[in-house]
Order: sequence, then C-alpha cells, then structure tokens
Amino acid sequence: MTLSVVLSLLVVVQPAAAGQTATARADVSTLAAPSCPSGSFCIWPVADHSSSRCSWSNADADWRSAPVVCSWAATRPVRYVYNHGTSTAYGGVCLYTGANYTSPSDYDPRGSYYEIGGGGEYFRSHRWVSNIDACG
Repeated sequence: MTLSVVLSLLVVVQPAAAGQTATARADVSTLAAPSCPSGSFCIWPVADHSSSRCSWSNADADWRSAPVVCSWAATRPVRYVYNHGTSTAYGGVCLYTGANYTSPSDYDPRGSYYEIGGGGEYFRSHRWVSNIDACG
C-alpha cells in the first residue's frame, strides 16, 4: 500500500479513485493560510474558509463521535486541509477514509495547506505520525 505526500506545487489534484490507496495533494502554502490554531490540524468544506472549520490538536479515530465531532464530515466532503502542527516529534498527519485509522489516503507534512480537487473527499479519521511509513 502506498501513500502520497503533499507536493510543493500550485495545482489542484483529483481525489483517489475507489480502491486506490492515496493521491498526491497540491500544496498551496504560498497563498494566505486560513485561520487554524497553532499546533492544530484543520479542515473546511468551503473554499472561502468562512465557516464550518473542524480542528484537532490530537488524533481522532472517528470524526463522527467523541472526543471531537466534525458535524458536517458525514454529509459534506473536505475541500481544504491545513496541517498547522508545530511539534517536531510528528512529521505529518495521516488521513483515513475509514474510522479507526483504516484505509489510509493522505499524508500531510507539517505546514502543508492544500485544496482537494474534484469537489473534495470524505475522510473519517486522522492521526499525527513521525513519517509517511507510520500511516499503515
């Protein structure tokens, strides 16, 4: 199973097709990053980041249940992602399309901010990891 790493290009890429493990994501960090608390991982369903931000400072095995519930994650795809993590113990965040860290999809290095093309993608869990190999 291979995962992709966010690239340092200004392009929009399409989500992985069903059955694929991961896609490369385009880093748009040269653009003004939206509001995301330092040390957090943030997602948005809208391009202008005007509302509905979900953010975490820890791993979450299921975005649809406690400890942090992302109210829209089951009905709206993620369009923008920002890993505003600060700990050098973690190289990035792994995103999974399944609960409990199943079906790895993306690896987002610390500091990455990108748009998911094709209308976005549905994710269900994430965790902070030292490197891409720890995604599973």
